[in-house]
Amino acid sequence: MKNIAVIGSGTWGLKIIKSLASLNKLALIADINKTNFEEIKKEFPDLTFTNNIKDIFKNKEIKGVVIATPPITHFKIAEKLLLNGKDIWVEKPFTLKSKEARKLKEISIKKNKIILVGHILLYHPAYCKLKQLIKDGYLGEIRHIASKRLSFGKIRKNENVLWSFSCHDIAAILYLLDKTPLWVSCIGNAYIQRKVEDIIYLNLDFGGGINAHINSSWLNPYKERKLIVIGEEKCSVIDELDQDNPLKVYNQKVMKMPLKNLKEEFFPVQIKNLENFSFNNIEMLKEECLHFIDCLENRKKPKTNPESAVKVIETLEKCVLSIKKNGKWIKI
Repeated sequence: MKNIAVIGSGTWGLKIIKSLASLNKLALIADINKTNFEEIKKEFPDLTFTNNIKDIFKNKEIKGVVIATPPITHFKIAEKLLLNGKDIWVEKPFTLKSKEARKLKEISIKKNKIILVGHILLYHPAYCKLKQLIKDGYLGEIRHIASKRLSFGKIRKNENVLWSFSCHDIAAILYLLDKTPLWVSCIGNAYIQRKVEDIIYLNLDFGGGINAHINSSWLNPYKERKLIVIGEEKCSVIDELDQDNPLKVYNQKVMKMPLKNLKEEFFPVQIKNLENFSFNNIEMLKEECLHFIDCLENRKKPKTNPESAVKVIETLEKCVLSIKKNGKWIKI
């Protein structure tokens, strides 16, 4: 049954539209701009378009709605949809304020409605596998995570690289560690527009000797999407651009010993085999769409839910404060 609507048909909204349409679940597209719809209709001629969001409120056949509009509009649209009895999928960032995120969460509980938040990396099989490896202790105690999300563009006018890029990495790291950072420190540089950072360096302190580092930039000459996890026993690397073996585990560690027993200048290291993990048909967006459909039909709590999204937004807010204070460590 076609019972899902999508609000917003920009770059990412268009991808969601095509994915849901291919699954025969898309009933309606809403946008103030009809240009993209004319292009979509060539591929999916049965789709319906409206430039009035109220058409979604009135349509009782529509059960779920995807919000793929600019982040500044997320809260108001999401609130109206929840109050009108719709389950929703809100693209990242969930909101631009944690108090708004918490309010949407409260409304969803009161109205018994589903909210899926578009943290798409959590639907990547490499991240799912790595989480299981960490949970099973396969890497040993986790000590450090380093993530890079670099490319040249797309440069946004009203959203800096922290909210546009780093949001992904923060969500992924919190998911992998199943922890919330205690402190954050963030430095950002704005070159194209005043007060809209193009490059950021972010540090997260989770306590217990666990920390993470994130570097995001949309002014980098090449694309890089990597996350490194350093454990006491093994290390892992996720390369999102590697379609063949996106997850690698390096069986190597430093051999700890008392300094009095160290005969050489360097600590000895143990390097064994390299393990490659491959996955068939990596289609994160399709998996996210299928999960949303499953949640709607079976009333399940989404994997990427408001509870986890609130933690991401709270972390982002403290990062913004740290940038304003020139990288000062801020308690969450």
